[in-house]
Amino acid sequence: MTDAATDGAATPERSEESGSRSILRKSYGRTFRSSDSILLRSYAVVSALVGLFLIALVLLAMPIWIAQTAGQTALNMIGRALLPLVGLALLAPLVGPVLYAEKNRAAGTADRQGDATLAVAGYLFVASIYLALVISAPVEARTDPPGLIAPAIEFFYSLPPLAALAPPVLGAILIVAVQQWIMR
Repeated sequence: MTDAATDGAATPERSEESGSRSILRKSYGRTFRSSDSILLRSYAVVSALVGLFLIALVLLAMPIWIAQTAGQTALNMIGRALLPLVGLALLAPLVGPVLYAEKNRAAGTADRQGDATLAVAGYLFVASIYLALVISAPVEARTDPPGLIAPAIEFFYSLPPLAALAPPVLGAILIVAVQQWIMR
């Protein structure tokens, strides 16, 4: 075999250096392996699972949404385009703490407290997604909440469905604010 034939062969080291692996995969792997914060490590696993679930949910919802709005108005066609965008809008803050932790590590500003704070902000974002689902739940899908949390759940049920946008937006802002606090 000639040198020219082996020059083009990709070795594991070369493929990683050439950027053939995704930034997300690298960031998740490095964060999971090198973070001193167990909380951030657990968040990396949880956010990856929640992210995969969100992707599957959007992919499975698209055919149903298209079938329900087939032959409808132009507004429904715009709505079809918004579903993947909403999915991406939820994924970006979901992976944000892991990407920020990797960025901090590369800049040499990473520490256990900062990683843990990013993880807490990430977990609060995951909770905000759940809260948005509770607020926007259709009336026929609502159940009677358990005794201790009944007043809080009833309050969230009473909010208009459009209010479901507020918790994820606030959660995303919190993640960015935590990163700004860490970088100062």
